This record gives sequence, structure tokens and C-alpha cells, in this order.
Amino acid sequence: MLRKTWESNQTTFHWNIFENLAVKEIQQLENNLSYISNASDDNPLVKNVKSSILGFKDDLEIWQEKLKYIQSIS
Repeated sequence: MLRKTWESNQTTFHWNIFENLAVKEIQQLENNLSYISNASDDNPLVKNVKSSILGFKDDLEIWQEKLKYIQSIS
């Protein structure tokens, strides 16, 4: 029982680290996007930043589902 609690705590700890990093990266990219807000949506840099933001958000959502699954079987 103690081992399961420890593993659950470790999973939650690692999740919190990942979530914080992903959220910070998304915020940084959105901040960068505000500096180039006058650029058109066809600009390759704007496209790249927007694509990166969506990628991080998708990854975050996938990892949230994985964490829910792990917690449900713990």
C-alpha cells in the first residue's frame, strides 16, 4: 500500500513539473506572438509560433488524459 502511495505521489510530482514547463512554454510563445502581432498570418514565423502553441496544448491535453488513466488504476 505504501509503495502505491509513493508511486502515485511520484507520478503527480512529475506531472506537475511537466505541466509547469508546458504552461510556461505556451505563455512564452504567446508573449512572443504579441511582439509580432502586426505581421500577417502568412508570415512563416507567425505560422511556426502558432503551430508550436497548438502542439504544446495538444501534448498537455494528452498527458492530462494519461495522468487520469494512471490515477484511475492506482
